Amino acid sequence: MPLGLWDHLDVRVRDLARARGFYDAFCAAVGLGAVSTSECWVSYDSPSEAGPFLAITAEPDMAPSHTRIAFRAGSREAVDAVAEAAKRAGATEYEAPHDCPEYSEGYYAAFFADLDGNRYEVCHRPGKPLVARLWRGRVKPGLLAAYRGYVAETGLDDYRRTPGNLGWVLLTGDRGDYGEIVTLSLWDTVQSITRFAGDPPEAARYYPQDRDFLVDAPPNVEIFEARSS
Repeated sequence: MPLGLWDHLDVRVRDLARARGFYDAFCAAVGLGAVSTSECWVSYDSPSEAGPFLAITAEPDMAPSHTRIAFRAGSREAVDAVAEAAKRAGATEYEAPHDCPEYSEGYYAAFFADLDGNRYEVCHRPGKPLVARLWRGRVKPGLLAAYRGYVAETGLDDYRRTPGNLGWVLLTGDRGDYGEIVTLSLWDTVQSITRFAGDPPEAARYYPQDRDFLVDAPPNVEIFEARSS
């Protein structure tokens, strides 16, 4: 079973009460806003009971390392918000949010440390641009389940075999007078779609028995630019 990247962070600080001034604000800004305490620990928990958490405890002779923990944000605006919260809470070694093209295209981050020198980063790394291919068809009454299986054995299997395919979703719905089926596939480039469907890439690709199932056979698909987070 694959492991999650992290379950929790166990952070040492010199003085627990002093450190809370920073961590209460910082952890709330990154979504760890549920606070629980014990005699020796303060834990900042996810909204979900099974989610990750960050906990601090006092170790008066602790010494910070050069390790930096980076939190990934969903947008540049989220980076700005977390950085501002950390700054207001007294972050040290503060570097305001800025573009970091030396890391990757679109990389945007802020850097800072807590009051004891534990180093953090909050960053936004936009996903690489993708290409989405959408095909939609109407299926004759009573044949939707059978056609779903046929599409899986033909088109979806060929998606899997084509270099550049990044996955797909198969959607179906019973509309009463007909069944509706949609395939939405993701690709690295339009050229990869052409490897699957031929030229032009907007042309729909049909298999020998498709027309036995379909009310009609649309000649074209729709192609979109997509971006993952």
